[in-house]
Amino acid sequence: MFSDRAQLPYMNAFILEMLRHSSFVPFTIPHSTTRDTNLYGFDIPKGRCVFINQWQVNHDPDLWRDPFIFRPERFITTCGKIDRNLSDKVILFGMGQRKCIGETIGRLEIFLFLAILLQKLEFSVSADVTVDMTPIYGLTMKHRRCDHFKVCNISWSELVKHAIGSMKECCIS
Repeated sequence: MFSDRAQLPYMNAFILEMLRHSSFVPFTIPHSTTRDTNLYGFDIPKGRCVFINQWQVNHDPDLWRDPFIFRPERFITTCGKIDRNLSDKVILFGMGQRKCIGETIGRLEIFLFLAILLQKLEFSVSADVTVDMTPIYGLTMKHRRCDHFKVCNISWSELVKHAIGSMKECCIS
């Protein structure tokens, strides 16, 4: 399934836009300055606790045209490929030398599980229903449970068996 990743640019763009738009972890874990420093005219003394506001970066109108609109197409070039310059601007796992060491496996797992869900299930919402996507703010940002989604029937054991088979296929090859 991972070998198909390059042939699925829209799914990759959807994942990037989901991570950018949701920014479900709005701030990085705290870091501390190791020396007095100046960042864009702001003096930050040694030993200060610093957070990166990932949500703000992912919704900055100077970086993103229409930052509050969910639009995966923004990541696809005219050639149908992922725009790496733009995709590198999505911040969810931190940045620099101290970014999350689990980023690579996290992104692969998101791809794998989304691909399996989309392959095995069908999601829909009635045309007369408006889904409220306003997040619940906290340490993480999450959305309210949506009871309006309809999912076609498939056995959970079959879905898990397929996911485990795909993971073994990835790890063996």
